[in-house]
Amino acid sequence: MSTTCRRVLALVGLVVGFASLAAAALPGFSDRNIAAGNLDPTDTIKVQEIRITRGSETVTLNAVTVQNMGTAGDGVIDRIAVMDGGTVLGESTAISGLATGITIDLSGYNMTSTTEDLKIYVTVGTAVVGGETVNLRTRVHYVSNGSSYTSAWISDLSGETIQNGGFDDIEDNSPDPGFFNPGDVGVVQVSTFADSDANGSPVFWIQTDSTTILQVTNVGTATNDDIQTVSVSIQAGGVVRTETQAWPAGASATCNFAASLFQPLLPSDGLAVADNGSMTVTVRMLFRQNTLVDGHTVHTKVTVFVKEKGESAAGATGETVTYAQSSTADTTQTLRKQGFERIVEESTSLASGTAATGDVIIQTVHCYDSDSNGL
Repeated sequence: MSTTCRRVLALVGLVVGFASLAAAALPGFSDRNIAAGNLDPTDTIKVQEIRITRGSETVTLNAVTVQNMGTAGDGVIDRIAVMDGGTVLGESTAISGLATGITIDLSGYNMTSTTEDLKIYVTVGTAVVGGETVNLRTRVHYVSNGSSYTSAWISDLSGETIQNGGFDDIEDNSPDPGFFNPGDVGVVQVSTFADSDANGSPVFWIQTDSTTILQVTNVGTATNDDIQTVSVSIQAGGVVRTETQAWPAGASATCNFAASLFQPLLPSDGLAVADNGSMTVTVRMLFRQNTLVDGHTVHTKVTVFVKEKGESAAGATGETVTYAQSSTADTTQTLRKQGFERIVEESTSLASGTAATGDVIIQTVHCYDSDSNGL
């Protein structure tokens, strides 16, 4: 065989080899690192996006298997849907096997572009405690050039947390423990309620009329013998609105605040905070002059009654859900019916323990005025 002939055969073999490699090429799969944020009841939110890249090979997507490596299961998650663009390719409400993996039929979807993104949506249910997590991983079952394949697991690089809000972040910033005397007035609780979720909905009060939208409860020992009035200020959207009520009778009493009595008036549409906004609730108390009981305590809890609409997407419609959400002060205030709140004995004992004739005995007492009145 001539050298030229051998070179031609080698070239043909090389071309055939490249053709075989091209025929064997498989699509690539990668997670797009979607960090959706907090999810709320009835939200339908995209939590994972998988990029599929192919060459010249034909690719048909038959199904996906979705597994949640987080803690949210059936009832917390009601539905999973798979979309490409604006089209729902497949969905499932049979969520009971999500911890081990559920398979969703995609009805033989043919890729038409060299790059396409599969979007995985979850619909949150209403059996939510708060704190459940979503951390999906997905396998794609597909046909490439007539042969069937299953991808490796594609893990979501950013998980999500489900909150039972309303308000997704509640933080207490109450003043340090202190003392109040008869006739004092001061702040006993400061709490911030923030909407921090993946949906685009504002948070509204449940009503705009005389319905109670906020409650203050004292879980300490002070009663209406100690507390004369309680004032609540709501700061939101750059406006501070205040309402004052007489403290009701009974231990662990609850004081109700109506939507229509705050001044300035609340927004007519009942808006509490705009989407991803926050409000700060400050509680002040006026203590009685004559009947305050020494040693009683003030430890308050604020409860707000709000509503928020879940996000609609992927063929699912979010619903308006009502919430009662509470924040309890981190600190306790103590009532003292005296000028000095703390009296500390600091005398030095005699070394012998016995006083002899002529000894001088000195008592040292340190008195502290450590109340909140500035007097």
